[in-house]
Amino acid sequence: MKQRMLFILLGFSITVNAQTFIDSVRSGKISMEMYTKAFNDLDPSDATITGFKDNGKWGFKDSNGKMIIKPKYDKESDFQHGVAIVRLNGKEGLINVNDNVIIAFGTYDDIYDFKGNRARVRKNKRYGIIDQNGKEILPCAYISADNYRFQLCELTDKNNKEGIVDLNGKVVVPFIYDKLVQMQIEGVIKAKRDGKWGYLNYNGEDVIRFEYDYIEQPVRGMIAVKKNKKFGFINTLGEEIVPCVYDTVYTFNENGKASVIKNGKPGYVLKDGTEKIYK
Repeated sequence: MKQRMLFILLGFSITVNAQTFIDSVRSGKISMEMYTKAFNDLDPSDATITGFKDNGKWGFKDSNGKMIIKPKYDKESDFQHGVAIVRLNGKEGLINVNDNVIIAFGTYDDIYDFKGNRARVRKNKRYGIIDQNGKEILPCAYISADNYRFQLCELTDKNNKEGIVDLNGKVVVPFIYDKLVQMQIEGVIKAKRDGKWGYLNYNGEDVIRFEYDYIEQPVRGMIAVKKNKKFGFINTLGEEIVPCVYDTVYTFNENGKASVIKNGKPGYVLKDGTEKIYK
């Protein structure tokens, strides 16, 4: 990862330390949408090495077309961080540019593409995490594992609870949630805990109380929520703006109106809570 980056915010050019920027995203000070625009979190493939196929087998060439690895593999992936995932005799392994085996074939049932210098691996229907050197960061003990995003990975443990770890496998968000949904807005996570929905930030702190039967993502600063079988709206601070008294609500439009249905009758509400129900 680049140590410094240029971030354009509200027309101002600011050079910031990459880790400081990520910490700001996690704390909610900078939205993930801004982060996405400012920094590409994907791990690029090595464009100087390409795969080629000969007699049904895969090998690799350098940018000059010179063969550097003879075609012998059943399947190949692009090189990332100096390593590539290949398949031989039905088993996957990890090799480097010298064709040295970094992870022995059959150690894992599946090895997935790298992201954030980390890759998910699967064995016996359980997931773990490795680094680009083949070192196991987390063992294959998890029911599911998402790709790393913003240097964080969402996992489901053996108790079917979801949590989030960092690049070193350290728990950032504890495994106490029924559901976690990482969002590219507001720097927060939508989550379900003990049967109720709310929001937490990337420090694992609650930012919207877990008291709703359901909660949507923010749209134009307003969040649709469901409570006691009725719908309403809160703002991004968790303050109730429109009480949960509606059969159905729709997102606010650019004019600050949201269509609603109350007691079977259509109408609309404004961002200050004013309503108009048609008879």
